[in-house]
Order: sequence, then structure tokens, then C-alpha cells
Amino acid sequence: MRILITGGSGFFGKSLLSYLLRNTKEDVFTLSRSPNEYYQHLQCDLTDVKRTKEVLDIVKPEIVFHLSGIPHVKPNEENPSKTLIDNISSTHNLIHNLKNKPRVVFSSSVTVFGFFSKRNPCWWNSETQPISLYATSKLACENIIRVYHTEGKINGTSVRIPALTGVGATHGLIKDLITKLESSDKTLNLFGAKPGSIKPFMMVDDCSEIFYKIATEQKGYDEVGLTSIVGTKDSLAVL
Repeated sequence: MRILITGGSGFFGKSLLSYLLRNTKEDVFTLSRSPNEYYQHLQCDLTDVKRTKEVLDIVKPEIVFHLSGIPHVKPNEENPSKTLIDNISSTHNLIHNLKNKPRVVFSSSVTVFGFFSKRNPCWWNSETQPISLYATSKLACENIIRVYHTEGKINGTSVRIPALTGVGATHGLIKDLITKLESSDKTLNLFGAKPGSIKPFMMVDDCSEIFYKIATEQKGYDEVGLTSIVGTKDSLAVL
């Protein structure tokens, strides 16, 4: 099958590409704003409608792993408009211009649930209470996936994932925490609730395998199946 990975130059995108090349015989293309040495990489800003259409006409994807967008919370405080444009407009441009009802797996985030604690665990059907523009934009993208899925234009699933870590991580919960602990700054600031809040995470290699299985093995999509949540029992706790 012809597969397109958006955000192919990012941490998750590179991991998913590596997994597919090692474990499958799929014809894989990657896409991102930045250049990439992968021979089937296409440089494209998904907010550019014309270029997006050109790329989709070249690839003709049967499966799309939509991983692109601003991957962390900090830009919200500096440039909220960029977060919203990148994560919402780019998603709409991509999904709207897909043809032949491809399988679409969107990388959402467990941050759509808000704060976590032992007294407030999160389940797939928990109420969404986003507390950042990043999380709000992810929830909006889920709704875009839902609309086009319901209209029969795509076969879509949004997968809410925790923070990812692993070899090659350049940012994220674990990486930022280690960097902070290694610095001379004696103050450790975390974005979260009072002591007792939980920061879930999982290994990026595990997430890559799960995404491929969701795309190729999950059957019988219905209203519940439109949104999935994946994760492990691993987490960091604010004590």
C-alpha cells in the first residue's frame, strides 16, 4: 500500500518511518516543511493548499498517518495563532483534498482530557477538558476527522497518545525534565496541576507499532471507533 506520513521529519515521524521500513513492504512517503534525506520525502507546508494538492496527486495515499503540527505546549504562550493555524488549518487542508477514501490515522493527544491525577484517571470516554490552545487545537482536528469520516470521504481514527520518549528525542516531557535536572537552575517548573498530578508517557517505538496496527488491523469503525486512546502504565508524578 502507498503510505504518507505527515510530519515525517519529526521525532514520531522518523520513528514510524523506521518501523515501516524494517517491518513491512509498504511504499512509504514522508512529508514535512523541512528537507529530509529520505528518498521519498516531499517538502510541503500543509497550510499551502496548492502544494498540498500537488503532493497528494503525486503520492495517491491509501493510508495517511497525520503526525504534523506543533508538538509541544510552549508556543501557545508566545504565538497562539501559529499553533491554531498549524494544527487546525493544515489538518483541514490535508483531509479536504484526500481522494478515494483513504485510511487516516491522526495523532491526537491525551492533553485533550486536561489534568491527570490518581483521583482523576483518564479513560477513552472521559470528558474532554483541554487547558491549553495546543490541546484545544488537537480536539478541533479530531472533529475535522469525524466530519469527513461521517461524510464517507475518509476512513478516519484519531488516536490520543501521551508524551513520547525514546532514542532521538529532541523535546518532550522526559527529555525536557532530564535537561532541566541537569541544568544549574534549582527550580523545576512543570505545566500541570498541584502535587498529585500525573504526566503519562510511552516509548515512541511502541507507539509506532500501535499506529500501524490501528491503520491496518482495526475493523468495524463506528462512532466509538473514531477515537482511540493508547498508552502504558508509565507516568511521572508531581509529589
